[in-house]
Formats: sequence, structure tokens, C-alpha cells
Amino acid sequence: VARVADPSLAVPVRRMPVSLSVCAVDGGLLAQRMHGADIVVSRSVGVNFIYQESILKSFTYHPGKSPEPALELKNSLDEHEANLFRSLVRLKSELGCAIATMDHFSPDLFLMDGSLLPLPCDRPEDGSELLPMYNELLALYSSLFSISKEKKCMMCGVIKDSRARKLSDELGLPCSDTLLCGYLLKEGERTKAMPYFADKKAP
Repeated sequence: VARVADPSLAVPVRRMPVSLSVCAVDGGLLAQRMHGADIVVSRSVGVNFIYQESILKSFTYHPGKSPEPALELKNSLDEHEANLFRSLVRLKSELGCAIATMDHFSPDLFLMDGSLLPLPCDRPEDGSELLPMYNELLALYSSLFSISKEKKCMMCGVIKDSRARKLSDELGLPCSDTLLCGYLLKEGERTKAMPYFADKKAP
């Protein structure tokens, strides 16, 4: 019904061979609370994939296949700030690796795990001891966008299971967009392009 009401919802994607360099970054962490201290061990790795006529020809890791982990520690955080601290450590690790990987390989396309922008839930409250860490994170985002522009590299955020409801809300459906697209789209189709944020005009 939605496709009939708005034919622009689903757009066919033409298959064509590609020859390009694609980089991707992902990271992980271990976290433990011990005697009032929050300890987080993290590491991230970047990979450069070279495709010729859509065939993977080679791949290279940066800084290596199994990089040394980094350790960060904070004292006396409450439960909410401890969870936020872990998230900030992971993002900082992945962004730092992304900047180094993009600078090293100069790819045509760069894939990030998750959003390309910080989420509202990642921002500590005013006065939090985590606020300087968050500001450092914003500086890393700025550096990543700058080097992406300098290298003329397209960036894509890959979200496997978003709970966003922008499209489903527009259609008046009580589900997430990812669930909706599973029923809406056929093989070889994508949704129409949509803005990241709603355009709200000032009063």
C-alpha cells in the first residue's frame, strides 16, 4: 500500500562493476568496575579492501591485524557515567583509528560502524568530569571530516539495526524503519534519500 501511495519510496539500484579502494574501521572493548574504579581496555583496527571489477584483489590492516590495546581508567563514576565512559572510550578509539587509516590509505570510500555524528545520548551533563573527553571526541569528528574532504573520500555510516522511526512515522506505522524496509523493499532496491534531521524553521 505504501509503495502505491508513494512510488518514490523505493528506488531501483543498477548493478555495475566497481573498481575502488574501500576502508572500514571497527573496535571493541573490555570494561570492569573494581573498588570504585572503572577500567576500560579498547582497541580498533582499520582495513583497506581493493576491488577490481567488483572482485576483491587484496586487503591490508592498519595499524596491524592485532593492535596493542589501550587502557583508560576513571574513579568514582556513577552507573550512568560508567556506561557513558565506556561508549566515549570506544568512539575515541574508533575515530582515532579511522583518521590514521584514512590518512594512510586515501581510500575512495570509508565505512564507519554506526552513525557519522555523535548521538545526543553520548553527551555528558554540564559539570561532568567526562565533558573534556566528550570535547576531545568532537575534535576527532572534526578532524575526520576535514581529512575526508581533503582526500575526497566518501564516508558512510553503517547501522545494522537502527531504532529510527523517521520513515515509519511518516507512514503512520508503529515499527522501526529497519523492520519496515524488510517488507517494503525488494532485492536490488533502496529507499529514497532522506534528510538526517527534520528541517525545523525558526518561529
